[in-house]
Amino acid sequence: MEMLTSLSFLDKGEEWPPHSQTERLKKYADNRKRFKNKLGFDRKKYNHIISLVGNKFRVIDYKFLVNFYKKVSLKTSDLLFVEPPTISAGDDETKNTVIEQIKDLSDLDNIGAQAAIDASRYGDALLTIRIPSADDEETQAQAYIGITSPLFWFPVTSPMNLKEITQHVIAWTSTETIIENGKEKEVTYLDYQIHYKGHYERGRKYVEKGTIGDAIFVGQPVEVEDEEGVIGKQVPELERV
Repeated sequence: MEMLTSLSFLDKGEEWPPHSQTERLKKYADNRKRFKNKLGFDRKKYNHIISLVGNKFRVIDYKFLVNFYKKVSLKTSDLLFVEPPTISAGDDETKNTVIEQIKDLSDLDNIGAQAAIDASRYGDALLTIRIPSADDEETQAQAYIGITSPLFWFPVTSPMNLKEITQHVIAWTSTETIIENGKEKEVTYLDYQIHYKGHYERGRKYVEKGTIGDAIFVGQPVEVEDEEGVIGKQVPELERV
């Protein structure tokens, strides 16, 4: 798989999703189907396994082979989160109170278990710390932790060091029906966020027949520095533009 080394894949005229990411996204999609028992029965692989281990007593069957993927993922999650892990700031009661608030607000034990499943079935899991709107009375503008599907994740690496991620792009498409010249028309949008260390940018563009079109909105950088000057630790909520 070719790595993304610049943000040019978001430019007008580029293919969406990026061709270089097709293999990775297909792997995620196939593994999701395996997890849900929707990939289908591979007779060739079945016969190959039988030829290696034998099936004298017919103990290997189709359902066992397919469900094995889900079983491993669920057991991995159970081993890590069947008993909630302890998260503590030591003797700092103020910080411990904040930690408990975030855990309760986020349902963190369940989020952690879901992340463990994603890491097992996809090979990648994406946790995000999101900050609700300040006028959100329900959450009272407290930070909380969420989980995002790696299907929406496009890491951009340095061309000098492919292990160094310079930006994390979260991007997804949506479709709606609009009225144009008195007729209904289906329009597809590409919403994206570009996360740097300390700030993020977001925008929206048209997508038509798998090709990125004109920009509808390109946002200004949003700083996410905390009170202690630590940047790049908080990722704002995924919002539709």
